[in-house]
Amino acid sequence: MMNVFLNLLPILLLIVVWIIFAVMMRKGGKTQQKAIATQDELLVEARRTNANLERIAQLLEAQAGEARRQD
Repeated sequence: MMNVFLNLLPILLLIVVWIIFAVMMRKGGKTQQKAIATQDELLVEARRTNANLERIAQLLEAQAGEARRQD
């Protein structure tokens, strides 16, 4: 019986280590949470920039339209 346990011990240790890493990855660490927060901030800033660029494009198109009408 003891011999069977000793033969299975390395496999059991690998399974335990695998489970520990799986739990750690699911929870995520502080570094992962900071990375997600940074990505969220970058996404918000990109959306804000795109909205500003869209407003600028609309104003330039309106000015170009007025210049064409005056010609």
